[in-house]
This record gives sequence, C-alpha cells and structure tokens, in this order.
Amino acid sequence: MGGLGSGRLPDEARRREAVRLRAQGLPLTEIGRRLGVSRQRAGQIIRAIERERSRTLACGVCGGPAAPAGAAPADLRDVVCLTCLARRPEAPFAERLQSCRAAAGLTRQELARRVGLGVATLQGYEGGTRRPQWEQLTRLVGVLGLALVAPGIGGPPPAEPESCPA
Repeated sequence: MGGLGSGRLPDEARRREAVRLRAQGLPLTEIGRRLGVSRQRAGQIIRAIERERSRTLACGVCGGPAAPAGAAPADLRDVVCLTCLARRPEAPFAERLQSCRAAAGLTRQELARRVGLGVATLQGYEGGTRRPQWEQLTRLVGVLGLALVAPGIGGPPPAEPESCPA
C-alpha cells in the first residue's frame, strides 16, 4: 500500500499551466489562485516538476546516461544504456524492455497507453513473470524500436571504449 505507482496520476494540464505561469514570474499565491489550489500546493507542483526534470538515470554498466536528460522514468532503477545493451545479446527480455523504455523516456503508464496494454501486463513483462505474444511484441517494438528484440540493431552504434568502458 502506498508504493511506487500508487495514488492518482498527476494532472498534466495543470502541471504545464503551473510551469507556464511560473515562467511568467508569477508568485505562488497567484499561480495557486489561477489553478484553484493553495499556494502550498502550487509550490509542491512546481517542485515536483523540477525534481523530475533534474532526475538522471545512469547505466548500470558504464555509468553513462540511460535515459534522455530530464526524462528518466521515476519507476525505473537498474537499467543499461542502449550501447551496453547492444553488447549483451544474452540480456533477458525483461531487462531489454526496461532499458528501451528508459531510453525512450517513457513511464510504464505512458508505454501501456501507447501500445494498448494494461500496466499490470507491462509490469509482468518487466518483472520477467510474463512474456508477450507476437501481437504485443510487435506493438512494443513499434514504440521502442528494434533494440528491444535484436541485440545491436536499432540502438546507437557501439561506443568507443573511452565513452563506454563496458
């Protein structure tokens, strides 16, 4: 109860509006008034957005970025960058899925919506307890790219040892 992914999803329109108003230099009281929330809640919204934008997700092998700057999904921890993933053809599907999702900067909810799957189904794929059928796999590849199923294909070219020591 109360774990990762629990609770209501953020109101993206409200968040975008809060960022727009803050960029105009408005104080939190005015932002809160325009959003219909308290000054404190307006501050919480803006701080949450700033935390998400500053979040980085490092590759578990080389330490380089595994997700685009400011787009690291908060529901991921142990992933590898696509360059390191391309060097690991033996990587299980669950690891490949998580790493490709991180590289795309998608949360589990966003990916589930794009491919027309349930969040619990994706969670099973990422946990290694479920395997996608052909139709689901092709939809996942359509969103995440060939790196999901073909080691060394669809991802960036192999990096030089200086940039990726793995």
